[in-house]
Amino acid sequence: MASLPGFIKIKDASSAGDRASFIGIVTELKPPYKSRGDDFLLHFTVQDEFGTGEAMERLSTINCKIFRKQMGDLPKLGAVGDVVIVRQIRIVKFGGYGNSTKFEAIASSNVYRFDVLFFNPKDIPNPEFSTAYGEGGLSNLRWVGSANAPMPSRSEQMEVIRMKAAAGTSVSPLTHPQNTITHKPSPQARLRRGFSLIKDVQIMRYYDLVGEVVKTWDTGYNTIDVYLTDYTVNKDLFLYEDPQQVDDPYSIPNKNWQGPYGQITMAIRLWDPHATYVNENIQVGDLVRIDDVHIKMSPANKLEGALHVDQRYPDKVKIRKVSYQAQTAAFMKRKEEYLNSHGKRHTEISTDRDPQLSKTAKKKAKAAKERRLKKQEEQKLLQERFTEVTSGEGCNPHIRASYSSIQFSTLGEIMSNTGLVTKGPSEAEITLPFVNCKYRTRLRVVDFYPRTLEDFTHSMADCDWNVAMNDPDNQNRRRDDAWKWAFVLLVEDAVVSSNQEVQRLPLFVTDKDAQCLLKMDATDLRRDTNEHIVEKLREKLFILWGNLLELKKDHQSQGIQFPLPHGDNRLQNMPFEACIEEYGVKVLKSSQWPLGWQRTHRLLQTVIQD
Repeated sequence: MASLPGFIKIKDASSAGDRASFIGIVTELKPPYKSRGDDFLLHFTVQDEFGTGEAMERLSTINCKIFRKQMGDLPKLGAVGDVVIVRQIRIVKFGGYGNSTKFEAIASSNVYRFDVLFFNPKDIPNPEFSTAYGEGGLSNLRWVGSANAPMPSRSEQMEVIRMKAAAGTSVSPLTHPQNTITHKPSPQARLRRGFSLIKDVQIMRYYDLVGEVVKTWDTGYNTIDVYLTDYTVNKDLFLYEDPQQVDDPYSIPNKNWQGPYGQITMAIRLWDPHATYVNENIQVGDLVRIDDVHIKMSPANKLEGALHVDQRYPDKVKIRKVSYQAQTAAFMKRKEEYLNSHGKRHTEISTDRDPQLSKTAKKKAKAAKERRLKKQEEQKLLQERFTEVTSGEGCNPHIRASYSSIQFSTLGEIMSNTGLVTKGPSEAEITLPFVNCKYRTRLRVVDFYPRTLEDFTHSMADCDWNVAMNDPDNQNRRRDDAWKWAFVLLVEDAVVSSNQEVQRLPLFVTDKDAQCLLKMDATDLRRDTNEHIVEKLREKLFILWGNLLELKKDHQSQGIQFPLPHGDNRLQNMPFEACIEEYGVKVLKSSQWPLGWQRTHRLLQTVIQD
């Protein structure tokens, strides 16, 4: 830490003066809460030295407290195990005397000259892959924290990478006086609180909720908003005012909201596979259970929920209908009490209410239903076409892909993803350079690159491949004798109708994605002793692309160009199911990439089975 100008080691906080900056690991974090005064408080603990003995580690630990008048003004929250940068925070002495003296880092509610940046360790590379994040590199580490904080410098990024490595290799498990962590648990494991009523939920916790679906809203690609009520009041929820009980003549009630009224309904955004399940199985008025709902603050500073894909079980759906009396009795009692208190004006949650009050809502519900039915019909036709083209044999049974809950997309749908076009604050349309998205599709391989299998792996010691080796200043040059997979598959849709334009897409297959596909480790394929490995690779890829390799060898010498035209029966291979991930690569701005991002696609979680 001393090598980074302007930063201190935590154990030197006593001599740091009024303000200090430091980098460490978050060993304890409490969700934001109301302090004894009028402020909201974010409290976390940071440690920057490990494996030095309990006494020294206590000296290398500091409590950080950030006070703000509004919850929304606190830095966005990280998690235990994150690397954190704290810049220019006030160091305050407290406690006893002599060796018992302790220090805290405190930012009061009227001080804004400080920054807190949290870095998820999953997004931090190992030191051997850090070149792109140092001086002269183009890559930036992802972080959350203080609003408007300056981006971390190249030196700070390198220190974050070193800190993660130091904590990971020096401590197993990572410990602090009140907590022992044998591994970095998931957010659900750390902050899960089990079943809860909506009135009892707290920010940055995970809960299982049971309630009635009041409304659904199709927000776009792969997400849906579900409005859920269990008829308990939480003052931090959005207030839906009853137009018949509003005394303020200047109040404008939301005519599209037909109840229930009050602060008893929570908006929960669901991602796939949960969103697809809701579209196909859940209707307004259903009583459902939603597990692992992440409670957070909306941009309007109101409580809302989120349900993302389960990282360990990506196909698991965490919303289902509830019908057992033991699960519904308490809910029905609360609902009856609400209806009694509101004069039974809302006898049923349905889209078929008073036509004068719900005309707009009914139109939106009808449009959403039509979109859903159209998508289902498209999926049905696509499935039928797949079956016809493959003569009833289906896709290649030796190739499997994950994310089975994601509906199939064609390459045309992938390339024209509607999520690329959004609206800015002024309602003007904005075209994004890419969207972070996963797809599931059925493909055929029509070409590949490099031309020879022996070039499908690359040495990290090769200056032409690992460009960091060419660094003239020698600062980021590092020797690495490892080998990495890197090749490209050119693919087209398994089925292309006569009136449909043929879409072809290059898929990058690198490193771990290639290991998943081939179940083979990268090595020097040009070494004479590895001929048997090349032969094994050839056999694996024959399952994937059929006679493509032999065709290229036989025909390119005759001047025939690849890829062959669509439908050329000289290429014999079977379609296969695959997962694709879209992402962006940072590049220099140009006429081709005016925003400095290149839209890219890679093969994901697809495997050739033995």
